[in-house]
Amino acid sequence: MTFPPIAMLHHIGDDPRLEDHKPYAISKESFIRLLDYIEKNGIETKDFNSWTAQSSSIFSKQVMLTIDDCYRHLLDFAIPELQRRNMKAVLYMPTAHFSGSNTWDSKQGKSSIEIMSESELRDVAMAGFEIGVHGHQHIELDTVSFEQAQAELLNSKEILTELTKTTIKSMAWPFGRVPDRYQEMLKSIGLKFGLGIYHPKGDRYAIRRFIYHDGDNEKTLAQKLSLSYRIYRAIKG
Repeated sequence: MTFPPIAMLHHIGDDPRLEDHKPYAISKESFIRLLDYIEKNGIETKDFNSWTAQSSSIFSKQVMLTIDDCYRHLLDFAIPELQRRNMKAVLYMPTAHFSGSNTWDSKQGKSSIEIMSESELRDVAMAGFEIGVHGHQHIELDTVSFEQAQAELLNSKEILTELTKTTIKSMAWPFGRVPDRYQEMLKSIGLKFGLGIYHPKGDRYAIRRFIYHDGDNEKTLAQKLSLSYRIYRAIKG
């Protein structure tokens, strides 16, 4: 199965608190540069719903934008900008942290950033954005038992299914950490896709993503969205 290039995003904004979250935080200017590039080059944004609904070749001009953690600041700029351009994105929510913050980063001395509430995420889903699982507590799932990790994901999926009234198809591994027996785990709870950063197998349950950061420009985007780059990553990691 061949997937389109998948960009991994987290924070999008100019709040000074985001400085210590780079490269996982990008400025508004960087986000505009990404979306302008997509539009200028006739690249179609996809989510898993639209991607699985039609056949696509490896030569299709497509990209998937994925945003982890569902920070509240996305509602102020990123979500409206995507809507204005009629672009798709998939947002991944750690469901124990509704109306909370990124405690996993705060433990490392990084700034605490607010996360969406249940009603805010519901509104995002109703606006047409696909929602996916990002664990419940946002823990390293490769450090707990199979049963604990499975329960984390199943609990989160059930919460999101009830909240959004949609079919939850995918998840993003917290910290990009993929546990043993990950394929069995996702199959057992009915998730069709899992996103990581890099995993040696790179299959549908540990799909590779690339980080988009403030240093990216038209040249690096052309590389990261190219077929040759995906082949290179598949070989070299």
